[in-house]
Amino acid sequence: MRTVIQVKKKENLMSGPRLGAPSPALIISTVALIIALGGTSYAAFSLPQNSVGANQLKNKAVTLAKIAPAAQHALTKVGPQGPQGAQGVQGPQGIQGLKGAQGMPGTAATKLFAQIAVDA
Repeated sequence: MRTVIQVKKKENLMSGPRLGAPSPALIISTVALIIALGGTSYAAFSLPQNSVGANQLKNKAVTLAKIAPAAQHALTKVGPQGPQGAQGVQGPQGIQGLKGAQGMPGTAATKLFAQIAVDA
């Protein structure tokens, strides 16, 4: 009868799991990130201050939603109201309206007041 003795290999506690080679997607995305950040950094440090203005912007490129809230308030703020203008000229008289329906007959007091109004 044979006896098999298993011997455990001595593990090196200092080494962790071995990493594989980076994937092509990781390499391409890293290069794209470096290029994008490099272009922004170049523009931030190489352009003179206040060199981009209204002449360099396309029409309708800056909208109210794209600017800071304080700037929005300054643009939409209504100033104090000025003095009232002069009275305008009177317009022409309008056309005669349609005749209304016959009303309910009134009481004696109503007829009396109506007669007084006609006589006046």
